[in-house]
Amino acid sequence: MATSKIYLDSRRNMDGFGIIKILVIHNRIQRMYSTGVKIKEDDFKKFQTYVTEDGLSGKVKNEELIYLHKLLYGKSIFNNIEQEGYLLRSKTIISELGNDFTFEKFKYRFDNFESVKKRTASNEIGVFLYFDNYIRTLKKEERIGSALAYQSAANSIKRFLVDMTKHTRYELNLPVFNISANIEISFDDISVAFLEEYEKWMLKCGKKSQTKDGINTPASITSVGVNLRHLRSIFNVAKEDKITSNYPFGKKLYQIPASNNTKKALSKSDIQKILSFQADSNTMEKRSHDLWVFSYLGNGMNFADICLLRKVDFDKKEKSLTFVREKTKRTNKRNQKSIKVYLDSQQLDILERWKSKSGSYLFEFLQIGMDATKIKSTITQLIQVTNKHIRNIGKKLEIQDDITTYTARHSFATILLRSEAPIAFISKSLGHASLQTTESYLGSFEEEKVKEYLKALR
Repeated sequence: MATSKIYLDSRRNMDGFGIIKILVIHNRIQRMYSTGVKIKEDDFKKFQTYVTEDGLSGKVKNEELIYLHKLLYGKSIFNNIEQEGYLLRSKTIISELGNDFTFEKFKYRFDNFESVKKRTASNEIGVFLYFDNYIRTLKKEERIGSALAYQSAANSIKRFLVDMTKHTRYELNLPVFNISANIEISFDDISVAFLEEYEKWMLKCGKKSQTKDGINTPASITSVGVNLRHLRSIFNVAKEDKITSNYPFGKKLYQIPASNNTKKALSKSDIQKILSFQADSNTMEKRSHDLWVFSYLGNGMNFADICLLRKVDFDKKEKSLTFVREKTKRTNKRNQKSIKVYLDSQQLDILERWKSKSGSYLFEFLQIGMDATKIKSTITQLIQVTNKHIRNIGKKLEIQDDITTYTARHSFATILLRSEAPIAFISKSLGHASLQTTESYLGSFEEEKVKEYLKALR
């Protein structure tokens, strides 16, 4: 481990003055780093007699000597900010570098100590302040799911900063962060190298354990992409506000990774097994099976849209539902495409079993007066319970593929595609705003078709 101490360099002996330096010793090699403080040799020797292990002797009343001691050994105030003295700085840097110590790294940290340790001032508009403001806006718009996703991304980046190795911190010129402190960084702190390191960290241990003392596990490349797209959105807002000109995303810079987007759909035979499955009446298994079937047969309707259906959306005469997806209502206000779903006898039976007895909602899961947060948590809980029971049903039916509420929507689209249904029809049924969205959505399914066609060559 390297050591450091105060040293007066009087080699040039400028009219009896010397320059106070920090002498660093590592592997018997010595280097000196200037503090810029000049003092006469006699005054320095006298000053040193007053310095003990317990600090400056109480006999010293001279304000200049008291300040010099704070500047070298303790803490002093500069520009209204408390700063560590030069010797404390050196010891802090040596401790942080640990086994990675080199004189080059020490010099960089020593010369740039304040910019590294206090990179973001308390009044600076930083990345996480922008995250917080954007999350508040999302909550006001009752976009609770999006707010939670942005909060998750911000929390993940904060964990990355706290977990960061000393070597990475040095390379990225970042301070030491404490999880209990108010973590903040500036937009200028986030470089291409920062994003690359974050990606590597996510793929190594980015998935936080659900238990207090559990071990974090690798996150998926999809999770990396989701978090970094949210960060990019925050950058876009900050750029519009002219807070920063730094933008590390884009061509020849950092490119956000994308997953293969493989959407697992069930085979027609597995779907038929589920449709004909008989669950015990008035159980969670029965409700879960009913809702999954209702979703699959109902144009792959997602559970949020099912829960938010109103009684006015149901036409008893036509036996149909007409609604606009909640997602479309928020993101595409100028092009609100309604979806029409014709209900068969099985869906009508399901509706009869779980319909609301009072209020304006079609199903019984939500109640009038619930705020957006309560609605979101209720839908999330319903999905979790449904996933648990539909997976168990899959095991009973010996279906090899994983089955979730998400599978219902993709299976609906896939089976239509395999039945040679036009993309335009599938797009309209799903409620997509454009054919391009549907083509991207069905990309992996298209590949399956290509493979089938190629088999004809042999």
